[in-house]
Amino acid sequence: MWCGDARLARWSTDNGFGAERRYSRDRLDELTPKTNGLYIFEAENHEAYIGISTDLRARLAQHSRLHGDIRAFRVREMAGTPMELRTVERKLVHDAQKNGLILRNREHAMTLTGESVFDDVMAPAEQSAWLRDPSGVNAADLSSPPPYDSNHLAAHASSFARLQQHPRSSEVIDAVGAYLRACVPVPVRTEGTFWTISCYPGSSRARLTCISMAMLETFYVWSPPDEDRLEIRLFVDGSRIPKSRLTLDGAWRKLGQGVKLGPRAHKSAGVHERVIVINDVSTMSAALDIAGVADAAAHHALAVMRKRQSGYKISHCPQLAAAVSVSADHRDISPVPAQAAVERATAGVTLDDELEDTVADVVPNVGADAVDSSQQQTKVDKFLRLDSDGTVLRWLGAFIESAVPDSFTDAGVNWGVTCLPSTKSGPGSQRLFTVNVGAMEVAYVRAVTKPAGENQTVTVVVSRSALEADSGLSIDELARKYPSVSFTTHGYVAAAGDDISLSWPLGGVDDVPWRFASGVLVDALRGSRSPYGRYHSPALHKASYETLA
Repeated sequence: MWCGDARLARWSTDNGFGAERRYSRDRLDELTPKTNGLYIFEAENHEAYIGISTDLRARLAQHSRLHGDIRAFRVREMAGTPMELRTVERKLVHDAQKNGLILRNREHAMTLTGESVFDDVMAPAEQSAWLRDPSGVNAADLSSPPPYDSNHLAAHASSFARLQQHPRSSEVIDAVGAYLRACVPVPVRTEGTFWTISCYPGSSRARLTCISMAMLETFYVWSPPDEDRLEIRLFVDGSRIPKSRLTLDGAWRKLGQGVKLGPRAHKSAGVHERVIVINDVSTMSAALDIAGVADAAAHHALAVMRKRQSGYKISHCPQLAAAVSVSADHRDISPVPAQAAVERATAGVTLDDELEDTVADVVPNVGADAVDSSQQQTKVDKFLRLDSDGTVLRWLGAFIESAVPDSFTDAGVNWGVTCLPSTKSGPGSQRLFTVNVGAMEVAYVRAVTKPAGENQTVTVVVSRSALEADSGLSIDELARKYPSVSFTTHGYVAAAGDDISLSWPLGGVDDVPWRFASGVLVDALRGSRSPYGRYHSPALHKASYETLA
């Protein structure tokens, strides 16, 4: 007779879930219709799923369509908006994984259990064998590369030719090849579908190449400004790194010469994700030899690939993917001077109204109370007078909801909204707010103050590659489609060059496709502390949130 898992039962009780109920129509009917809250169900193999619903009975009944092996469930009734419930859900998913429970959640969780579309490409048994010996299984795979039509090949020919001209192109290609062979499941078989590689993504002035899976970057090479090196950022499952090498989430730890382990980089990637910074492409092979690094990267890659196919197929460069399988001795590469091959980002890039963009690994731990609350309230009162009809406040609330999920969890630490910042905006104009995430500002509204409140202009900084992938249009095509929107590329250091600023009259254009690309950039920046967090205005944050009700 089936019995529930004792560890799951203890965790559920500790987190406010009710008694276990066997999964059946009769037990579901005991729930009051339209009951709001959270639930957890347990499958026959003791895997679990945590979710939210405004109708727990109906939602649990729906799960039987995809999960025919549900044996028990528990509920936790809770009042609140879906966004409030989702905040609790994320915390519970992360805590459950920390406590060793195996979850079937796709969202918030690093590891996807149960069925996946990836299983049709690589059977679960082969996935298990691959995790035991990634390089060996990859070397034995006899798959053929996918075919590409002439239009796709032509679209990426010039960017690949540009990479070939870079004086260190062989080292870049070798580093990419080392990652694919050691850390990506059967890369030839999964190329162009479950992983994609871009070459000078989004015409970036800093990134040379980026590998993406689902909607996450997992590996990229970029050129730090004013430095003669090419840095690699590699995203891994931190739970696979030896515990002796781990530190607190916000700390950095040296793993080897020129290799350091950093904190979480993407909030959407799950609680265990970490970033590894490799000082130069020449150190890639040595970095993979460090205990736990290749294994952690492999587990992360498989987990992300199991969630869905890559969302960046339009940006995939088949020529670069093919080049990594050719040894350096057989490549036809004619180096040219670096200045002619790569446009580098500058260290002191200036934003539209003279706010410098800076980045640092370590930011002082300054809380939101660094600014006097009475002074903040005075600023908010002035903001509300300038925004007499509430247009700007509503836009701010919608932006935070869309781009900064679970916004109250790290407000004033990893991100913040500044009310009436002192940033120079030109004569007769003023910024009404600025949203900073990590070391970058990502949104602001500027208004002409004489006469007050007129000609409000919104600026949003987004991931350029995500904008093009999501819209299916190039920046030039977007500019033609939205003539009242200005598109400006700066190549900010904090975004590793994958950025573009969109500005338009507030209320003048309703269908600019910024939301998804903004969320991608914010997610990438939010893993580090913000030097501007001390200027966060809790009162403005709360007021904008209340406009969503």
